[in-house]
Order: sequence, then structure tokens, then C-alpha cells
Amino acid sequence: MIKKKKAKENINRIQSLFIGLFVLLIANMIYLAGYKKEELIISPYNPRLTTLEEEVIRGKILGNNYEVLAETVELEDGITERIYPYGRIFSHIIGYTAQGKSGIESLANFDLIRTGEGIIGQIWNEFIGEKNKGNNVVTTLDPLLQEIAFEGLGNNKGAIVVLEPSTGKILALVSKPDFNPNEIEFLLAELNRGNTSETFLFNRATQGLYPPGSTFKVLTALHYIMENPDWEEFQYTCSGSDVFYDNTINCFNNTAHGIMGIREALAVSCNTTFAQLGTEIDLKDFKRFNENFMFNNRLPFPLPNSISKYQLDVNSNLESIPETVMGQGKTEITPLQNALITATIANGGIMMKPYLIDRIEDHNGKVIKKFMPEQHKRIINPNYAFLITELMAGVVTDGTGRSLNNLPFTVAGKTGTAEHRKDEKPHSLFIGFAPTDNPKIVVSIVVENAGTGTQAAVPIARRLLEAYFENQ
Repeated sequence: MIKKKKAKENINRIQSLFIGLFVLLIANMIYLAGYKKEELIISPYNPRLTTLEEEVIRGKILGNNYEVLAETVELEDGITERIYPYGRIFSHIIGYTAQGKSGIESLANFDLIRTGEGIIGQIWNEFIGEKNKGNNVVTTLDPLLQEIAFEGLGNNKGAIVVLEPSTGKILALVSKPDFNPNEIEFLLAELNRGNTSETFLFNRATQGLYPPGSTFKVLTALHYIMENPDWEEFQYTCSGSDVFYDNTINCFNNTAHGIMGIREALAVSCNTTFAQLGTEIDLKDFKRFNENFMFNNRLPFPLPNSISKYQLDVNSNLESIPETVMGQGKTEITPLQNALITATIANGGIMMKPYLIDRIEDHNGKVIKKFMPEQHKRIINPNYAFLITELMAGVVTDGTGRSLNNLPFTVAGKTGTAEHRKDEKPHSLFIGFAPTDNPKIVVSIVVENAGTGTQAAVPIARRLLEAYFENQ
């Protein structure tokens, strides 16, 4: 009897084990089908994608006004070739399809090789021996702004991001060094042979990490204002140089700015005034504030992007405080994140998720899927956003961005000069938006080793802003 009882218990245990495994299997299938469906579909390991690529002519990638940015043409004997009419201009953001995929070619891969043909059309194409036509991807990208940004960087290394603050639409995204996607197979072959560096594939706009320079002073000023209701009473006398926590801080060209409030200090980018602010802020709160602006966090962006770094906290050496609060030290930021910070201010304190694809259409122009703006989160109260906008407008009317003051629209911005190596010229940066009372466009620019923000980045911003409003 005892042996029978034990045997029965063992059978029950085995039954329970199998039932548990079956329940886990069903739960996993539901999870994959419901929550991970899209990831499975677009996974490069999905064999269905290979079949689709053989059966379908890859769809077009189009600009925001139907300009052809990428298309597949049929050659003789059924051979197809992917061509990029704009050549190098969209290289990083559109990407390529040879030996793997990158950019929007990767992001929208499944949509481009999925056909909108009806069943009858597919049967007819099969009968006559033709491939089905893939769906087209209409992007948010503006070719005019993309070309101006591309030409603005010239032969310099650097990156530019242009976006719409109220929606998060990316209007232009340029990174240099670049490449010609029409020659990608040759370029990759040269890379594999060790004849060239892979740096041309690196997207500096989303993955490049730079010291923010004085563009970071916008956050320092904003945090101080939020923490100190009497911020307008703050005063500091700048003599061109001062010592903070045994760290000597100099203003640009050792200029003595005299008596400074926060408004004036941001306009003329007074280093010593901001170093003084650094002695008065709560480091714990300041780190939390910056992380709320997505430092040390992955951005809500669908393409590969680096995490911007902010390291100053209560355990840091005091000597690092003055450099950090004025945008130097160990702080690093991507041009994309600098654009999102600026867009958050322009959008009344709400950060929108940046996106690149406006809609998916079949080859006849029928909309299959429409992508809508999506809020990421509210970061600051709109009153503070409007206040810091006013101070950034002062940078243009009375400060380092004065060359943007004679435009037929108002601009709010901040220049930046980012030191990075003693033996090289600093990076030139600018962030800004226009018009100040109803922002439509945000620009984030970094030109490597090009001097002050006023010298290189601001002229590019001017051309971008002028072109945008001339074509509205």
C-alpha cells in the first residue's frame, strides 16, 4: 500500500509539472504574439523576411513632400538595385541595405518589403511572373533643410538635428564624416580589408558624445530659477577670472563682465557667474533635475543612440563643480538630446518622442498606417519653460547670439564653446528655436574643432531658420 501511495504521489507530481510547463508555454506564446509581435516580425532572424525580399520589390523611402530618398529599380534579368538619389546627404539617417541594414532602411524594413497588393493582384503578378510592389515609407524629413544642414557642415566633422518641438518630428539629421550609400558595398569591402576606418558609419547626431559647453548653462540657470523664487536678486561681480574650490575659472578672453544677474550672465555666457551659481545649488537635486531631462537614460528614439552622461553628485570632488555647471567637466551629450532638451523648453515643458516616419502607404498612395505625435513626459512647469525662453531670447537680442537678432522672426538660443583637448580648437555649438512666442522649429548644432559657437554653429543655424520660414 505504501509503495502504491508513493507511486501515485510521483505521478501527481509529474502531472503537475507538465501542467505547469504547458501553462508557461501558453503564457509565453500569448506574450510573444501580443507584446513582442512587432519585434519578432522585424527581427533579422525571421526567415519570412528573406522570402518577402525575394517576392517583393522593396518600397520607396520618401521625404515629407514625396521626394524620393531611396528606391529600388529593376535591371535586366530580374536583377534589382537600391539607389539613393541624394547620395551622401541622407546617408546616416536613411541608411543602406547591403550586408545588413541601417537607418530607416532597417527601422522600416518589414513595411518596405510588405505589399499592399490585394489577393487578386498578387495572383495576377504571380501569373505574369512579376514581383509585388512593396509599401512606401513617407518620412518626416525635409530635403531642403537636410541639404542646408549638410552643406553647412562642409568638410567639418559634426552633427545637426532639426525637429518640430510640438510633435517630435525629425526634419533633418546630418552627421559627418558621411558616405555614399550608392557605393556602400565597395566601402564595406574596403572596410573589411582594413583599407578604411569605420568612422564614416558612425552617426554623430545620435551616438556622438560631446561636452555641451555653454549650451548646458540653460539647464543650470533653469534649475537655479526653479529652486530660488528670488533668483532675480542674485548678483555677482565678474572680474574675468576667479577661484572656486581651488579651481581657477576664466571667462572667454578673460573678459570682465562686471555686475551680473542670471539674465545677463546667460546672455553673455559669463563663466565665473555660473561657477558661482554652482557653489549655491543642491548637487543631489541638480543631478535629479538633469536625469529628468534624460541624462543617464536611454532616449525614446527608435534608432541606435548613446546615453548622455551627467556624473556630478554629492560625492564628487568640489573642484569639478564649477566646470560641470558651465558645461565642461565629465558631462557628455548627444546632439539629439540637446535638441530634445531645447524642444522641451520650446514646447512648454513637455518632451515629445522624436520620430522619423509619418506614414506607410501602398504603391498607389493608400495610407496603410499613420504615425501620430506622442508625448514622452512633462518635465517642467510651463511657467518655467516660458521664463527660460525669455532668457534664451536675451542671448539673441543682447548677447552671444546677436547675429540672429535681425531676422524677420524672433529666436531664442544659446551658443556653446566646448573645450575638449588642449592642443585642438574647441567645438562650436548652438541650440535654439523660433519663433519665441510660438516655436515651430528647433536646431541643435555641433561643429567639431571649429572655434566658438558664434563662429561656426550660429551661421548654420541662421541659414536653417531662414530657409524654414521662407518655405512656410
